[in-house]
Amino acid sequence: MLARIWVHVGEVQVEPNDVHGLAVSDLYKVEQSTKRHVSAGSVALTKLARDVAFPALYPKQCELKPLEVAPLDGRESMKLYELVVKADVAFLISHQAKAAAQRATVLVKQ
Repeated sequence: MLARIWVHVGEVQVEPNDVHGLAVSDLYKVEQSTKRHVSAGSVALTKLARDVAFPALYPKQCELKPLEVAPLDGRESMKLYELVVKADVAFLISHQAKAAAQRATVLVKQ
């Protein structure tokens, strides 16, 4: 089974068994309005989420492709970006973990 994932950034209020706030409401509207634009197995980021995530994703084997999205229920359209991973993420994580372990070993030896 392939899921669709939408990512947004904003303040939320967390209560027992509930999360709500403007960011949650905005993301729900985006998700409902853009289901046909986001294919199964995709991760879609709002422009704000893209701006926050970009510095961490840019040097990695990732790309953020703009998605065409229709206006949201009487509001201006929200820009969405699809996260495309160009390499095996497990390999990247493994490689980074090995490099960090090697740096730690060098520090301990000195």
